[in-house]
Amino acid sequence: MSARRLSTGTKHSGSSAPSGEASSVAERLGRLLLAFCLAYCLAIVLGEGPTGRTTRPALEILRRRPRHGTRRTLSVLSIAMLMLMPPRWRRQALRRLVGLAARLACGRPLLDRPPPLHQPA
Repeated sequence: MSARRLSTGTKHSGSSAPSGEASSVAERLGRLLLAFCLAYCLAIVLGEGPTGRTTRPALEILRRRPRHGTRRTLSVLSIAMLMLMPPRWRRQALRRLVGLAARLACGRPLLDRPPPLHQPA
């Protein structure tokens, strides 16, 4: 069985990892999942915020007839992702993301209003 180099820089042969290494992998995976969750939340707030509302008319083509009560075709997440691609909107979107990250670092809420409450049908 040949030795393989793991990302921690230690050599390990065999199929089972030492217990310390397994917890290290679990911690890294946990941090990665938290980073994805944070990025997702920031993208949602970016698309929902004032920057997303001003860029929506330039990025979205409305439906002719409403579907599910709206003529919109793009979600706030799609608006945020589209804002980060073209140079025209990227600078403004990145400034807004830095501001959101600063608010988050200070412990302030990202939304200026409470989230909508679920209304059962």
